[in-house]
Amino acid sequence: SHFLLNYITSDNVHRQTEGYFDPTVMPLVNYWGFGYTPKKAVTDVDSIRIESIMNSVGLSKWSDQIGMKGMQYIKPERAKLDFSAIAKGYAVDKVGALLESNGINNYIVEIGGEIFCKGQKAQNKPWTIALSKPEITAKINNVQMTVQLNGVGLASSGNYRNFHKINDKIYGHEINPMTGFPEMNDLLGVSVIASQCMIADAYATAFMVMGLEKSKDLVEKLPDTEAVFFYASDDQNILSTFSSGFRKYLKSE
Repeated sequence: SHFLLNYITSDNVHRQTEGYFDPTVMPLVNYWGFGYTPKKAVTDVDSIRIESIMNSVGLSKWSDQIGMKGMQYIKPERAKLDFSAIAKGYAVDKVGALLESNGINNYIVEIGGEIFCKGQKAQNKPWTIALSKPEITAKINNVQMTVQLNGVGLASSGNYRNFHKINDKIYGHEINPMTGFPEMNDLLGVSVIASQCMIADAYATAFMVMGLEKSKDLVEKLPDTEAVFFYASDDQNILSTFSSGFRKYLKSE
């Protein structure tokens, strides 16, 4: 059941993002040294090898059918699934549901940076979450802004913590399933708030690959989903832009 929910939700986000969110990128993630194979940067990019790997990438290539035991999924040869861009958020939601089933309605759950907050903390104060400064040189406690959450999940994504530097060129871990290469666009980072943490988790990854303009257009069409996008100005200052409903989550002074 856990696999099925992650697969079905991934397929829906895959369709909503026109393929930019794709859990079949695992072979590419491994090739670029960000997966479960040894963490080794690619020093000599082999475009022919990438093209070969791309033959097994693409969730739309998977087929499904009704079998004797229910829904069955048929994968292409050498294809692999990677739910790391949605499973942490899913786990956060499941832990939150477990707490609520035991009568706990004031809590915060965090797994790998993905968060869900419900109710209030001590002294009836709201849960306040810091969004990290999206810079490679920033320390963990360098904060760009803070938000206050209740009954929603939060997920952030960016290439400033997980990357390889090769010949003075930085390759981030967000792989574009359309090209097979690490995506390099105008986004430094993104934080997404949604009614489910797994939804926030998936779209945070997708937006980093889609880039600023496509992401801003899409988030306005998604129900119960808001985002803040961080990008660099011409003079390398960090700027931010919000979806239409994000500001209500900003911490009040």
